Amino acid sequence: MRKPARTCVAALALAASGLVMAADAPAARNPAPQVQSVEELDEVLVEGRRIRKKRPSWDDYQQNFSFLARLVGRFVIEGNVDLHGQGNPEDLRQVAGQAHCIGFGSAPGVQCELNVRWPETRGARGEEIPGGVTTLDPAVLLLGFEPAAPGISHVLLDNRGVADTAMGKMATPNTMLSRSKCLGIPGNCERTVRITAEPDLTTVRMNIDLALDQQKLVGFAFTLQRVPDTGAVVYGRKQPRERKK
Repeated sequence: MRKPARTCVAALALAASGLVMAADAPAARNPAPQVQSVEELDEVLVEGRRIRKKRPSWDDYQQNFSFLARLVGRFVIEGNVDLHGQGNPEDLRQVAGQAHCIGFGSAPGVQCELNVRWPETRGARGEEIPGGVTTLDPAVLLLGFEPAAPGISHVLLDNRGVADTAMGKMATPNTMLSRSKCLGIPGNCERTVRITAEPDLTTVRMNIDLALDQQKLVGFAFTLQRVPDTGAVVYGRKQPRERKK
């Protein structure tokens, strides 16, 4: 019976020595690092919030109504045409004329009959140059309120049947400003219209500038002096009354 006991003790000693050798092995002292798996994103969902435009208030509408009303009446036109847009005295041509503007509809709208003249100027070979020959004797200017913008749509129809159209916005409470493409002039030509009507109802200033490749080509500066006793008429809807609580 003693011999089997010795065999068991020897087996236990051999197993213990194996464990010590395994503990002393370099692989046991520095275990291999574990590789972490990286999950790939198949989709990225970005949620946004819809930006709602501010609805025009009654004051926005009334500003357009008041501006259009100031254009109604009879006017004497003075000013100048700058043939090359550089302000040189030799390029300025004095203008003279008149305008008769009436209001119509409930939108509201304004129709102006224009007669504007200035001395004719041509090029060295007798060719026409921008602004050298008047095309506003006669001419018709139509302005109408656009509630969706809100803004003022306007059309200038000259004596050759050319109609320049644009949508204007109120740059200030007294000034409408619009920009559009030029008609009849090739290239990158921009037409800027600026009309200022002061609350005192005495003067309306109209500036029309044409620029080719951002270089001013010709400028029209008209001053409309109101004929006495031709007051403005306010058109458009009346301001709604506040409900009683």
